[in-house]
Amino acid sequence: MMFKEFLLKFVVTFVIALIVGMVATIIWNTFVENNGGAVDWKKAFSLAFIIGITLPLRQLLDKKK
Repeated sequence: MMFKEFLLKFVVTFVIALIVGMVATIIWNTFVENNGGAVDWKKAFSLAFIIGITLPLRQLLDKKK
């Protein structure tokens, strides 16, 4: 049961972090780099994986205490 809960939280957090990363790189590339609003997929996915794993894991470990 804990694995299903962790997996669901991971997917939800991953999707939210991916969208935020996409928007952040679009804004950065539009206004700072002048690339015309290109998405930096490498940074967006890296951010989403890191946040998607750490936040649900932290919640799961805090819940066990």
